[in-house]
Amino acid sequence: MFAIEKNIPPPEARTRTSEYNFHELQVGDSIYIPGASYDSNRAFWAAQKYFSRNNKKITSKKENDGIRIWRIE
Repeated sequence: MFAIEKNIPPPEARTRTSEYNFHELQVGDSIYIPGASYDSNRAFWAAQKYFSRNNKKITSKKENDGIRIWRIE
């Protein structure tokens, strides 16, 4: 059996934080991720997941030594 304890406050709620500013992109805006590749870059896959989860669409293109991502919807 477990002891029942009263008046113990619950932990603070965690909020999702991101080191990226994807939420600031408006339709038509773009960001450049230097050194990125389609198959092995954390920032590119974080963008894919963020926009998918928030029902927003993006397109991307390899540019110089990185990837440029545009918000299109």
